[in-house]
Amino acid sequence: CTLRPKRELTMNAKEKIEKLTNAWYGFDLFSSVVSFVFVSGIGIFSGIFSALGLAVSLLITWWIGRNLQRKSGLQRTVLLVFSTLFMLLGLFNIGHTLWAAEWSLSIFGYAAWSGVSVYMYAKSINVLTDKEVRAHFA
Repeated sequence: CTLRPKRELTMNAKEKIEKLTNAWYGFDLFSSVVSFVFVSGIGIFSGIFSALGLAVSLLITWWIGRNLQRKSGLQRTVLLVFSTLFMLLGLFNIGHTLWAAEWSLSIFGYAAWSGVSVYMYAKSINVLTDKEVRAHFA
């Protein structure tokens, strides 16, 4: 048994932004798989379009993450506005879907995917309003 030094639990602003960007990469992949399997159906054309959609999503995520790393205050502000808006719309969508739609497995899956997207937007708001991250953009 070897003793390892305790890892520092605090992260600096760049590490927090990088972790958030990596979480969005995972969400992009998750959304692409959900779209391919449950929405489009498994097929050649849906596979091609899902792959293209994934490539575009990953490119946009990379671009936003790079701009945040480079201290783009405008990018941070735009992301805060849109993350808040999409989080609220996602919450409304979940409520509307579960209340108004007839229950089925696909409706439940859609509501669950919406819940994951709301979580990602809330996580983005949390990171972008963090004290150290705000100081990164000052």
